[in-house]
Amino acid sequence: MTFYKELSRYYDIIFKTGKSQMALIQSLLISGSRILDIGSGTGTYSIPLARLGYRMVALDNDHDMIERLREKAKAHNLDIESFARDMMGLDDLIEDKYDGILCIGNTLPHLSSISEVQAFLKIVFNKLDTDGVLILQTVNYDRIYKENITSLPLIDRPENGVRFERSYRLLDESSLEFEGTLSTPDGRVKKATTRLLGLKLDMLETALAKAGFTKLRVYGNFDEDDWDEESPATVILAYRN
Repeated sequence: MTFYKELSRYYDIIFKTGKSQMALIQSLLISGSRILDIGSGTGTYSIPLARLGYRMVALDNDHDMIERLREKAKAHNLDIESFARDMMGLDDLIEDKYDGILCIGNTLPHLSSISEVQAFLKIVFNKLDTDGVLILQTVNYDRIYKENITSLPLIDRPENGVRFERSYRLLDESSLEFEGTLSTPDGRVKKATTRLLGLKLDMLETALAKAGFTKLRVYGNFDEDDWDEESPATVILAYRN
């Protein structure tokens, strides 16, 4: 069983739906809004938002994640369009316009280069309806580089027998290697490494501007606290207007 197939089995245990994330999304977009969830995983946000009346479309690169999402949607009698597809294939796959687009959970740094990031954000800009909003979140890579951080806090779910360790190895000024270590209730341990882009705030702001976004709000978390180099995350609201 591959790492990501195994991870999909425990994804909902490890990555629980965040109350602050849900509150921010609901404050920006009313029920009934059409939302595209890029990097949806197993439906951490697509499922609860659909249950609240949002019209959800989910996209994830991993087929097993999307299969889990479809199973959950069926169990809850929810109509969620879902696609197992690389996010750069978004332009050919979906022609609709959206009130909101989610790209959270550190999805964006999985792209291969800053030029690919800019191309992707241009696609996103064109997929947004007038006054639509992109909700973008990454790890705060300014903090990672400034403090030479080599690991993120352990995600430990002892009640479920699941642990997820996350470590970094800085490669150069704009890329790093991420290693995930998953420990499961049956005692198995699986690891996977992925090359990520170290997208600092100035890089994100420049890429968003080149994509056409002129109105941005930047926060250090989903509670809308001010961003600084010590913030745990970089959360950007980018509007098409």
